[in-house]
Amino acid sequence: MARTSGTQPTGYVLKIKLTGGTANETTFVKAVNRSTAEYRTLTANHANDAVINLADLSSDGEKSGTVSGFSNGDIIEVRCFGGRMGSGTHTIATGKGGGSVTVTVADVTATNTPGISV
Repeated sequence: MARTSGTQPTGYVLKIKLTGGTANETTFVKAVNRSTAEYRTLTANHANDAVINLADLSSDGEKSGTVSGFSNGDIIEVRCFGGRMGSGTHTIATGKGGGSVTVTVADVTATNTPGISV
């Protein structure tokens, strides 16, 4: 998908803060641009933080994937999974050069995890 004018290939740093749940549970953080479906997955640190440069989002989540970039107003969905789960969104405001989002997460348990049918 080709991006329109306003694409910012150099970077936009999104700071993600996780609150809730058991802090020592390994939690993966996936940032997905809803406009391009490009994404990147990383692990939250022990301070319950993750920092991602949106210029690193790509079609395969790696640096080898194609990159369309991002534009002002794109919505970034933040999904947390692993030992804890939760989600949130952030709307890009390119004039600010970066942003932050706080995601409330809960420990994964047998009662809040979708069942698996065999």
